[in-house]
Amino acid sequence: NDLLDKFRTALLGNAAPMAVRLQILGGTEFASKGYLQPLKPEDVGYSTEDFWPGAMKAVTWDGVTYGVPTNNETMAFIWNADIFKRAGLDPDKAPATWDDVVKYSKQIHDKLGIAGYGLVARKNA
Repeated sequence: NDLLDKFRTALLGNAAPMAVRLQILGGTEFASKGYLQPLKPEDVGYSTEDFWPGAMKAVTWDGVTYGVPTNNETMAFIWNADIFKRAGLDPDKAPATWDDVVKYSKQIHDKLGIAGYGLVARKNA
């Protein structure tokens, strides 16, 4: 990504910014190489208890906090149990692999004539 490339170049040229907003988990690359300074949450007015443990993990390297979690996402796989049942699939069992998603989707489409899956991304969210 362009931001990471520019930040890497700035680091190598000894011209890094005072602060940078990195994408989730992006900071671990730089913290592990010693490019980031530790950040004590209390020094910037927050407590680690203000965030879910997984969010804090994204800004922590080797037990040291290097940032403030600002953007987190919840990834989920959701299926319609009624559609699964109508298509002859087990409504209580999610597909375990993408191959299963494709296979189940074909069965849903063939039996019910509806799309078997859809992905939501930034442009269509």
